[in-house]
Amino acid sequence: PGTAVYTMTSPGFTLLGLPTVTASVNTTGPFGELVGRLWDVLPDGTQRLISRGVYRLTDNQQGQLTFQLHGNGYRFAAGDTVKLELLGRDSPYYRASNGAFTIQLSNLTVSLPTG
Repeated sequence: PGTAVYTMTSPGFTLLGLPTVTASVNTTGPFGELVGRLWDVLPDGTQRLISRGVYRLTDNQQGQLTFQLHGNGYRFAAGDTVKLELLGRDSPYYRASNGAFTIQLSNLTVSLPTG
């Protein structure tokens, strides 16, 4: 609950730069935050955190948003699962919101720069 998960099977590639998340957002409430975490899930189920980032929403924000996760250089092996989690908190890494909020996302795209 409270987490959206998007996955794809890696064809084998090197991430080099800042992953970018773009979506249409409809937020209700104050002090919202949108957290992105990018994982490499190995065939044995082991997960490695590759990148993360946080976007602070304005009160009742609506419309298009774009935010970037921290930059990294990482090789995803062919057959691994590339997993993006979107959450409303990432405590203790990033301070939890003081308010209660909801987020609806649509038209989500994720760009993973390769080198």
